[in-house]
Amino acid sequence: MKRKRLFGILAAAISIGIFSGGAYAEEEVVFGTTDGFEAEAEVPENATFAKVAWMDNEIYGYSQSELYDPISGVMPVFYVFTDEPLADINAAWEKLGESGLMELAEQTKADVYFFNPVDGEVYSDADVEALTKFSKALAGTRGLDYEYAFPHGSVQLKNLYVIGEGKGADFVASYLTNDVYSGMVAGNLLIGASESGEENYAVPAYLVNCSDEVVDFYKSINGTDAEDTVEGRTVYYNSEYLMDSGYTPKRVFIGAEDIDALTPELAQEAWSNLFRRVWNNPIVYDYFTEGVEAGDVADHAIPEELGLTFNEITGEEAEGTTQTRWYEWVPNEVYDTIENGTDETYPLIVVNHGNGDHELYEADSNGWVKLAGDERVIVVAMKDIFTPAMPPESGTPRYGKENAAFIRDVICEKYPVDMSRIYIAGFSIGAFVTADTAAAAPDLFAAAAPMAYPADGYMQIFPYDEYESDADKYDMPFINMNGTADRGNTMSNPTAPPPENAFNDPNPRVYSKQLLLNQIMIFNEMTDSLIDLVDFAYDWYPGENDAKEDRETGEIVGGYDFWDGTAAQYIVQNLDFDAYPYYGFDFASLPNTTEDNFTTPEGVEVTRYTISNEEGWPMVVEMQMGNMGHNHYGRYANILWNDFFSHYSRNPETGVLSYDGVEATK
Repeated sequence: MKRKRLFGILAAAISIGIFSGGAYAEEEVVFGTTDGFEAEAEVPENATFAKVAWMDNEIYGYSQSELYDPISGVMPVFYVFTDEPLADINAAWEKLGESGLMELAEQTKADVYFFNPVDGEVYSDADVEALTKFSKALAGTRGLDYEYAFPHGSVQLKNLYVIGEGKGADFVASYLTNDVYSGMVAGNLLIGASESGEENYAVPAYLVNCSDEVVDFYKSINGTDAEDTVEGRTVYYNSEYLMDSGYTPKRVFIGAEDIDALTPELAQEAWSNLFRRVWNNPIVYDYFTEGVEAGDVADHAIPEELGLTFNEITGEEAEGTTQTRWYEWVPNEVYDTIENGTDETYPLIVVNHGNGDHELYEADSNGWVKLAGDERVIVVAMKDIFTPAMPPESGTPRYGKENAAFIRDVICEKYPVDMSRIYIAGFSIGAFVTADTAAAAPDLFAAAAPMAYPADGYMQIFPYDEYESDADKYDMPFINMNGTADRGNTMSNPTAPPPENAFNDPNPRVYSKQLLLNQIMIFNEMTDSLIDLVDFAYDWYPGENDAKEDRETGEIVGGYDFWDGTAAQYIVQNLDFDAYPYYGFDFASLPNTTEDNFTTPEGVEVTRYTISNEEGWPMVVEMQMGNMGHNHYGRYANILWNDFFSHYSRNPETGVLSYDGVEATK
């Protein structure tokens, strides 16, 4: 059998980090090998099956034939540990088919990886190390001294499900719940496990023919305190750990007792009853930082159970629009309204994904899909967000008008949208798109939420003046959320070292946070609330000037180097990061500003600063999310809707804003 190698190229394209994907030099990389594979012709078209070439132990991987672009947190990944080592690639291929995992991978657009022990015989601590190495590569973690996994440059391991049989199940229960790595596992399916480990992270589990010791162990780490029956299976669950949906993802299913190996029926049962409903969304910087808990399990929204119709619009359906693809979550009754020709209308929320993210991940991970079902609103997630990046001097085009036209002329023509209640939100780069689009069409949106925007000084964040928007006619309610551990994207101390594994270089962002807030307050004619703490001295194209050298000579207090090597200069003043580590000043002391605090069920301590206009309305809100990194969070949508969006509407004829039904004087 001839030797066949699988190759791929990944260009360095990641600049503002919103996921743990790495930036790599453009090079040819050997992903895997199919030496001795006797069934190559049986692999579905566009799918991949091979041995991972760069790992010391034997890992066999299957990548399904339809890959999302880009691969993201919406993609399930299955790790499988068998009772006995797989003899070779042919045995792995046979196992993939007889277990039903190839069928499940194609159905769910998942990848499957089979792991043999490092020593070829018995799983041990060495396999934990190998698994962590492989997972880091698969997740595209930066700064690695080894290549990334095949055949994807990066996969956000938020839907990682680990399956074990016999000795493999004992390894999963005994080792993989005791390591930081386990904090990113969304669920386990164990068959015939008899041994367990020490208590650590909560991992939802589907246990089949397992010992009482293993059952009790998983009940303990999930904190179960109640019992129910689901699809004829006993399930223990944590009644205190409630998502906004009312679902409790920390649960343990007890499956059939007469099965000793994975079958297609069991694979489907575990997927339907558990795996498709749970995922792991870390709210700290890195999965692999020692001593840092990586978040907790959350619940996936199931559109059909929420009374929603899910639509993927692409290909010919998207032709003639500015979008090549978008996704819709539409309350089922909207179609009844269309069919019956009634006057019922529905609020619309448009969400924008981050750099390298996927529309589905943006909508699910931040809670928008669940909100669509709960509040009966239409949610649309755009793919082509047209990132606005540079200041006017750069000549870089902005696409706010095109985005607004798509919403107005395509979505609002397709569905009976309540034109007074259209909202826009986005995460990271999607936050820029949100602010840019709102600035281009302030008459269209009742409120905007640019979440976790990267506060880069070279970006004009709310460019209403570029769009010649009529600030005398419109107001724009504006809310932002940033994590205190989001070091590269916050108004944090420019002199402090970044935390280990921070996504971005420690570029000071103080000046652009103030720019953003002042821009929106000027637009809203809230001049009494302007922040006057930083004096700006920008030189966008200073030629030979070097910000680093100027800092060292003391000519300027700080500086920022552009991606192209040129420098922007700024002066920081009147800031005291010793007294106020996050902002450098007492935010609550700003005119017309109030502070309140609350803690989420996951323990995120939130400080909210609300800046009110002359009407007393909360027009500009800054939310400080304690100890969160640049991460999505399932409760964002509810917080935004309940505390902000739902209060605002805009008269589509006059453009006048209303708060709780009361029209503004403007």
